[in-house]
Amino acid sequence: INTNKVRAYLRINKGVSNMGWATFAIEKLKNGHPVIIRPRGNSMAGLIKSGSLVEIKPLGKNSVIAKHDIVLCRVKGREYLHLVGAIQDNRYLIQNNRGHINGWITRDNIYGIYVKTISGKLE
Repeated sequence: INTNKVRAYLRINKGVSNMGWATFAIEKLKNGHPVIIRPRGNSMAGLIKSGSLVEIKPLGKNSVIAKHDIVLCRVKGREYLHLVGAIQDNRYLIQNNRGHINGWITRDNIYGIYVKTISGKLE
């Protein structure tokens, strides 16, 4: 991905798009492709360091989602790489590693599962 083109697109379409920090990754995951992303923030401190490169695999039809899995998902319109805190029927409680609960979602809002950290912060 050409980051300069992405930045230009976002500047031009500011306020027009519902794009979040992981929109491009989610589109690739929906098409069955693994992605490498660099999430920022400290909500997953202790599990994922801010700025680390992480690999996410697409969620297949037969993929099992378990409590404590780290998933790339959308909750109330916002994108997160957070933990599955609980499972109830076909609903998943999404939370960070600091105890904050984002909310309940269905499998349709989970796009990928964390595979591994590729590298720590590279700046």
